[in-house]
Amino acid sequence: MGEDYIEQQAIHFKNSSYFDGKTRVYLESEDDKYFWHYVISEHTSREVEYVCYTKNKEGVDVRGCKQILKFLSFFDADFFACIDSDYRRFGIESSVSAEQYVAQTYTYSWENQICYAEGLQRRTSQIYGQLADKFDFVCFLEAYSKVLYPYFAFMFYLYRKGIDGFNVKDFRNLLPGSCSQQVMASNGKLLLETLDAKFRAKCSTHELWASFQKDLYEGKVDLLEMVPENAYLYVRGHNIYALIRYIGKTIFAHSGINFETAVLRAPLDKSYLPPAIEKVFSDLQKILDD
Repeated sequence: MGEDYIEQQAIHFKNSSYFDGKTRVYLESEDDKYFWHYVISEHTSREVEYVCYTKNKEGVDVRGCKQILKFLSFFDADFFACIDSDYRRFGIESSVSAEQYVAQTYTYSWENQICYAEGLQRRTSQIYGQLADKFDFVCFLEAYSKVLYPYFAFMFYLYRKGIDGFNVKDFRNLLPGSCSQQVMASNGKLLLETLDAKFRAKCSTHELWASFQKDLYEGKVDLLEMVPENAYLYVRGHNIYALIRYIGKTIFAHSGINFETAVLRAPLDKSYLPPAIEKVFSDLQKILDD
């Protein structure tokens, strides 16, 4: 492809929308349709065609946010993007907005949205009835968040100061993706104790840990909407989803009902989603009303 390979593809999408009347929505992957189709359908009756990859200069299919943002100057109401916020709202990645025709999740990803504790517990109770009493997702995710919050904050604290010692990769590598039934007892009490010990061992020896704790206590570490009780909404969504899926599949293994299909991939309704969904709706309204 030529040097203007991004522009060539953007023009193709815009021309296609002009002739067939379909809105083109650029997503990071096929899997994202589950969440974004629900959100978009709440705000428009337009026919939508999803773009889940484009080509690089060599003509190879490329997926992901980095590729999407190469099209930033070409987006409009008929060809726009929907992406995960990742850590961009905390300053680690470039910011985007609805004014640039980009909608975002306002949690790390859409997986965090569907693991919203209150909605997750309600869906589980509706599907499994009394069996749902085996595990309290609200209790677990709040406790999980309180464990992670200071270490999550410390990661950003160091990043903003340009200091090494505990970065995004270090944080991610310590997150659990599965666990044994033994540590799931009492709503994951042992799992959380083990998790706290791992993070503390990594962070507490850092020369800035003590000064960071003082700044955190005095409210000098700005983490926007993130508070100790909801940190799980801002942790990498794939990790949260994998952990919740594993817990659910293990606890309800003998129920005859697939936890992921019945709970995590149930038809979406905003009453099961976190308050951040209102910001997502607002962004889509701005884009589609343009």
